Amino acid sequence: MLYWALSATTYAVRGGRAAAPVTIVSAPPLERYLTCKCDDIAPINVRDIIIIAGAQDYAKVTTLIDTHLVRMSLGEFEQRLGPQRFIRVHRSRIINIDQFDFTEPAGAAA
Repeated sequence: MLYWALSATTYAVRGGRAAAPVTIVSAPPLERYLTCKCDDIAPINVRDIIIIAGAQDYAKVTTLIDTHLVRMSLGEFEQRLGPQRFIRVHRSRIINIDQFDFTEPAGAAA
């Protein structure tokens, strides 16, 4: 133990090795992901998503076919989805603008 402490201290005093440069790589937008359906694992195409709702540590994803939970937070989904297709409309909702047809004004009608 004493040898380890002495060698670590000596290494630190001498400057050690130069640190490798760090490069930050941004991941491409998510196109597909996997989800569990009963005992099977099925791929889901992101273009089929209608809305994603936050559900604590999970995200409730509604597609053209069904609804399922994904163990990914809404913030993680937002970072991984393409901003040209998905928009966060509420702190707990992300919508696919390709699936968006119309909206109604909130509040009193004029």
